[in-house]
Amino acid sequence: MNEIFQTPPLIMTKYVIDNIQNCSTTRGWICGHFLPEGHPMKTSELEVKYSVLQPGETQGTHFHPQGTEINFIIHGKVKYLIGGEERILSDGDFVFMRSNVDEAVLEVYETTTMLSARTPSLPENKVIKNA
Repeated sequence: MNEIFQTPPLIMTKYVIDNIQNCSTTRGWICGHFLPEGHPMKTSELEVKYSVLQPGETQGTHFHPQGTEINFIIHGKVKYLIGGEERILSDGDFVFMRSNVDEAVLEVYETTTMLSARTPSLPENKVIKNA
């Protein structure tokens, strides 16, 4: 086992060194405004999520009224809805979006690891379209 998994995060005044394995209690969220008060990674400047999607999973159509977002496929294959167009995304592909662009994960073909980032991190900045 990697030594960093066995130690708590290194929290300094201006930076944190940690491992994604420690983000299981935050459902993969690494940073954002929604983390509990006192959490070293609570910030309204940026939100970042590490996701592992399994075949059969979907994420409903939604958009973010404010900000800029990027979703990067580290490994895997998904069918993604972006701005009304369906695209197959796989290893190394990414989607860069401005505000008010509809997005959804329509189908996960194989286990997919994805890193998502949005700036800024704002409360009530996700509008679900198919609720």
